[in-house]
Amino acid sequence: MGLGLDGVLVFDIDMGHKSGANGNETLAKLSAEGRADQIPSTYIETTPNGGLHIFFTYPKELKLTSRSDLFSKNGEKTGLDYVATGVPVFPSIRENGMYQPLKGHKITKLAPAPKWLLDEIQRQCHPNMSNYHSNADSWFGHFINRLVDGTDEGNRNQWMASIAGSVFRSGADPDNCIDLIQTVNQRYVRPPLPNGELVKIINSISKREIARRS
Repeated sequence: MGLGLDGVLVFDIDMGHKSGANGNETLAKLSAEGRADQIPSTYIETTPNGGLHIFFTYPKELKLTSRSDLFSKNGEKTGLDYVATGVPVFPSIRENGMYQPLKGHKITKLAPAPKWLLDEIQRQCHPNMSNYHSNADSWFGHFINRLVDGTDEGNRNQWMASIAGSVFRSGADPDNCIDLIQTVNQRYVRPPLPNGELVKIINSISKREIARRS
């Protein structure tokens, strides 16, 4: 069972992934630095890997997709992602467990995404590319690092949706974007997504990008 609604994003705090990133530790560090504030009371589910999916609403005009490693400065893994293209929800089951809701909130009553989170998402979605040749934290450099790092089973759909969004937002010819995404799936996704799942991601992201440009 999955949830994919316009105006709903999931703040994904990873723990127990093969990358070794601990989103909870990253979030605590960000809070200490004043870069993140408290998480509003809203609907939350635990994931089979021991992480958290925190559900928020957001302004639909932002036309968000998904992105991995929020708050990353130099391409490092942060364990903090966001997904606005749909995620598995309770009672979905994976090989390593089930998605479970925390008590006290309903999925029909979601809090708005906090400003500090939306600001970071917007920073990632609309980076300053004017000095990417010399800036180690450039959009292009960050994108290449994310792409070559690849992903493993358990995070493939979210990661591929994020990569596909970046590729389509580049403004390149759509056919070339699709060719690149297919190549990325074969080379950097372990194991590669089945063609049917990849086509669904491509169609979803391309439609969102067309709507964003119009």
